Amino acid sequence: MFIPDQVWLRCEQNPNAVAVEHGNSKLTYGQLADVSSRYASRLNNLGLARQERVVICLENSIEYVVVFYAIWRLGGIVVPVNARSTATELALVVRQCSARLIVTSPAVASTLSKSLPESVEVETIEPSLDLFASLGLTEAIPLQQQVPLSSDDIAQILYTSGTTGDPKGVVLSHENLAINTDDIVRYLQLNQQDRVLTILPFHFSYGNSVLHTHLVTGGTVIVGFQMVFPQQVVDGLRQTKATGFSGVPTTFRSLVKLTDIAQFPPPLRYVTQAGGAMGVDLTQQLLAALDARTRLFVMYGQTEAAARITYLPPEKLNDKMGSAGHALEHIVLSIRDDDQRPCATGCVGEVYAQGGNIMQGYWQNPEASACVLTKYGLKTGDLGYLDADGYLFITGRKVDMIKVAENRINPLEIEEVICQSDSILEAAVIGVEDERTGQRLVACCVSRSGQGDSLMVKRHCAQQLVGYKVPREVVWLDQLPKTASGKIQRFKLLEQLQGLCDA
Repeated sequence: MFIPDQVWLRCEQNPNAVAVEHGNSKLTYGQLADVSSRYASRLNNLGLARQERVVICLENSIEYVVVFYAIWRLGGIVVPVNARSTATELALVVRQCSARLIVTSPAVASTLSKSLPESVEVETIEPSLDLFASLGLTEAIPLQQQVPLSSDDIAQILYTSGTTGDPKGVVLSHENLAINTDDIVRYLQLNQQDRVLTILPFHFSYGNSVLHTHLVTGGTVIVGFQMVFPQQVVDGLRQTKATGFSGVPTTFRSLVKLTDIAQFPPPLRYVTQAGGAMGVDLTQQLLAALDARTRLFVMYGQTEAAARITYLPPEKLNDKMGSAGHALEHIVLSIRDDDQRPCATGCVGEVYAQGGNIMQGYWQNPEASACVLTKYGLKTGDLGYLDADGYLFITGRKVDMIKVAENRINPLEIEEVICQSDSILEAAVIGVEDERTGQRLVACCVSRSGQGDSLMVKRHCAQQLVGYKVPREVVWLDQLPKTASGKIQRFKLLEQLQGLCDA
């Protein structure tokens, strides 16, 4: 059963249960069915046809969820994008995916008048206490019949987060999403009593997964504060009586270092971590800060895999500390060398993943698709190894590896050491071109106090790491450039450093 079909079933079975909470506003499952059906009727009247693309450019909100499921009622393809995208960025996506319609706020719409093709219609939504008014549904009648879906129908085009500066449209079918969602629901043991507080953007693969996995089980999705105010996030977990929370490594580093979560841990049933490798030190700090009854799920995945590839069962955290876990039920993992030959147990190679959750390809980009979709499955670009028990250990990302002279260095290892210091809020290590060694290590750090001690950073690294892994330079920044999902954008750090050198 596809995701929308599962959600409509929940709407019929328990119409009074709360599907989404946002501040003082609540949307029940019955209201989700009714309002999404009315908005689908509105889109139908605008001429939206089956498998046409609709770009959603909205902040996390009740309206976002309604519009999303309304598009699926018509058999349309949802293309969610960052609500803070510039007019130029939006226009590129709209043109690249040949969108029929864009749904956004009046503020964003006002910037698009000269950027879009005339064939693209713009629907504006201003979230308010009156849901019918904000969606323009005062006189709308529900759609009489939902368009039936097939397994190969495209459900979404998710644009990658842009950590490399080269985002691509990941095409996911309804079958891709259903298979991965069912696997996640099973290992998290989600049910209708669960209440997840999410700060992850819904347009981001991880946030998208959190939204749908909880709606198909009849749970409640609580739209939380952004991580600009980490203490408010922790306060929100307590006030809303959330049972679940999801974040990326930078999320948890801020919660551990900048809030009182360890003093008064919220009684969460589960916490999930994905969106990049989380070091052993941070994992242990997070475990110490959480309630003893809270189950921590360390996970690994990619947008191209409809979200999730592996997970580490909480009961294995101590035995397999540092592991990304084992493959999900419908996934087969392999580790291969540069010639795609299988690597022996314990040997590092590139991670490949096969399964029904793997994307159809990149939208209108057959060359890029052919580079990653192989007969052995998705070529992830991540480096790692499988141990004797089949548990995956990620050692780095191929494009992030830094080569200093003859040494290949994983920046995550150095960043974890730097962040052991209480004076460092976060850090990213990059390779800068160097005439003598090819590349040299530069540590970009954010100080908790605003005062950076470069010598302390170098000395600390020298005590923990072999000499060639010690950063030659330390640069202090007010903040690190990140995607909306919290992933560090290393290419922007390189641009910033180049700008400083040119100045």
